[in-house]
Amino acid sequence: MSNDSLKLSGAMVEISTEPTQVIERVVYKYKLENRTAIRFSTRIPMWSDMLHVGMQDGEFFLWALVETGNVPTREVVFHIFGTGMVFKNDDSLVHKATIFDGPFVWHVFQNLTKSEPNS
Repeated sequence: MSNDSLKLSGAMVEISTEPTQVIERVVYKYKLENRTAIRFSTRIPMWSDMLHVGMQDGEFFLWALVETGNVPTREVVFHIFGTGMVFKNDDSLVHKATIFDGPFVWHVFQNLTKSEPNS
C-alpha cells in the first residue's frame, strides 16, 4: 500500500495511489410476475434506481438502473388500476407510471409498505 503526501498551503493532503473499485451499472428489464388481478411484484438488486414501468408486447415490465455483480435483491410490489377503478386511499401507494394500452389507461403505484426497503 503506497500513499504519497503533498503539502499545500500549510495543510497536509494524502493522495492514494491504490486503484479504486469501479462500480458498473446497467439498465435491466424485469417482468412484473405473480399477477393476481391488480398486484404485481418482482425482485430487483438492492441498490437500484427504478427508471420506468411500462407495457411491452402486452406484458408489464419495470426498467431499472442496477449495479452489476452479485448484489442482494429486494422485492418491489406494484398495484395497477384502470382509470375509473375505485381503490382504498392508502399513503403507502406512490404513483410510478401511467400506461396507455389501446382503449385502456393503467395507473401504476408502488406499494411502499409491501416492498422491501432499498437499503
